[in-house]
Amino acid sequence: MAELYTKDDVRVWGSLGGAVFWAPKGTALPETFDEALDPAFTPVGILSEDGVNEGLSVDTNKIKGWPGGQTVRVTNTSTEKTIGFTMLENSPLAAELYYGADKVVKAGTGARIDIPEAVGVVEGTAVIEKHDGDVVERRCIELGQVSERGDQSSNNEDAAGKEVTLESVGKDYILTNAPAFVEAAVTVP
Repeated sequence: MAELYTKDDVRVWGSLGGAVFWAPKGTALPETFDEALDPAFTPVGILSEDGVNEGLSVDTNKIKGWPGGQTVRVTNTSTEKTIGFTMLENSPLAAELYYGADKVVKAGTGARIDIPEAVGVVEGTAVIEKHDGDVVERRCIELGQVSERGDQSSNNEDAAGKEVTLESVGKDYILTNAPAFVEAAVTVP
């Protein structure tokens, strides 16, 4: 009889080494676990202690039959895949993702960040890398679109984090060395 559960497959994705990486739209994603990230990928920096939140929403349509109105079939009408995180580092990349700001420019002895009058959708390629000891999982997103931004607080108790939500559009896959998945993997010609 097979084991009912395996404690070794329980993950806590909080080990050092995890990060959210961002690159310009169209940057090549790794296709294998052992492949290094393209040098165009830049880490967004330290995140809040909430880490990365992944959302999956599937809307359905229930088709009812006659007589009695019982459900005879369910079809999916839409799927949304989201990644949310709060960036704690106040950096040019965080400003680009949060404000939709263009590149930082020199302004005398300082720098200037121009915030667009109408903030558009920021697009890029993303990799979310999570670690649990020696087990690593990389979520590879061909096209990430920053669709939502949370409030940014400025006070003397909290870090001024920039909260964003990415919508995953197009190719989206996970590369991992987790033993349960490596053992279950099949070779595709």
